[in-house]
Amino acid sequence: MKKALSSLGLAAAVGLAAVTGVQAQPTTWHQGFEGDTSGWEDSTNGWYGSIERVPSGEDGITSSEGDYHAVVEEDANSAPFSRFDGFRDEWSGDWTAEIDVYLDPAWDLGTGFDYSVAATGTDGNHQRDFIFHVTKDSSTEELLVAGSNNSNFAPREDLESLNHEVISEAGWYTLQHVFRDDGGVLAVDLNLLDDGGNVIFTETRSNAADTIPAEVGGNRYSWFTFVNVPKGVAIDEHELLGFVERSAEITAPEADEVVSSPVDLSAYLIDNDEDDVSWAVRAGTCEVATNTVAGNVDGFASDYDWIYDPATGQHDFTAEVALAAGEYCFVFNPHEDQGEDEIRLTQTFSVEEEETVGQTKAEILMERGVPGRGLENAPGLQKPFNENSQAAQNAGKKNR
Repeated sequence: MKKALSSLGLAAAVGLAAVTGVQAQPTTWHQGFEGDTSGWEDSTNGWYGSIERVPSGEDGITSSEGDYHAVVEEDANSAPFSRFDGFRDEWSGDWTAEIDVYLDPAWDLGTGFDYSVAATGTDGNHQRDFIFHVTKDSSTEELLVAGSNNSNFAPREDLESLNHEVISEAGWYTLQHVFRDDGGVLAVDLNLLDDGGNVIFTETRSNAADTIPAEVGGNRYSWFTFVNVPKGVAIDEHELLGFVERSAEITAPEADEVVSSPVDLSAYLIDNDEDDVSWAVRAGTCEVATNTVAGNVDGFASDYDWIYDPATGQHDFTAEVALAAGEYCFVFNPHEDQGEDEIRLTQTFSVEEEETVGQTKAEILMERGVPGRGLENAPGLQKPFNENSQAAQNAGKKNR
């Protein structure tokens, strides 16, 4: 399903659907099954179960997005899994994994699936699983959703005794894992979203041993550990969000460029979440808090634009600054989150002397109210007045 935001957070009130919390994040990896099922492993390439791309409308199910989705089924061992775009052993900030699944309360009693997304440790090995359990419960006869850290590769018949959600309407839902830094310890929100992008259930899992950045890296896999629903489970819109390489660049002025005033400044930051920025223009130096003439630091509040695109993680900076002739330094200093390296870029440039063009003789005469028709177009009065002219002193004199 198409969400209003690419990343959504915790429900704000018990019993109420809500769209909350997590900042939108850039898409790192996406599989919508429009062309193939690449990125997923099954029995055809050395793993278990099967994943099949099917057209929208197959078995009465309209694709969550586009013209195709996929169906996952198990075999005697397990069901398909995905490495996304590869494992990551370094924590680079909060990240999110999402997949759309078609849930139907009419499933047979005792059927369902487990779906896990796992974190990788900084040692490159498996750190921990975070698992959605979906079971058509045999005792309550309800389709239930809950979460934990372990799978026994079979439907759990005790979900009604846990924090859970009852699915009463067939349709597309999103299983969302939000991996976040909670005061130096990993916390994972297992959010269930309806087809409107509203969080209708959350189970938050955390373990004090999962410290950041010492122990916890980035993503590992997503995995249907089992699927015993007849004909399998329809899935769509599988995404990994939030992993981008943090970088920045000043794009104007160029290094040591000579420019005229007003000066156009531009720069960008790419990061996995939205950040603020500090900036300054300093006369003759790039040193901190020295000779500042414009910016948003040292008591200045100059106008600027700072625009963030959550789809790409790019922040674009622009400003226009009026400066006198001289040498300057543009300082661009995006703010960083905990664990991120500081970025402080500087660019030196010069502002050239402004050429002054004197008024024309016609402009001077009209400004002083001298009467006369056609002064503004008189050919002899269109040249700039020479302020160094000696005409007045030499009037009436002849060369000798």
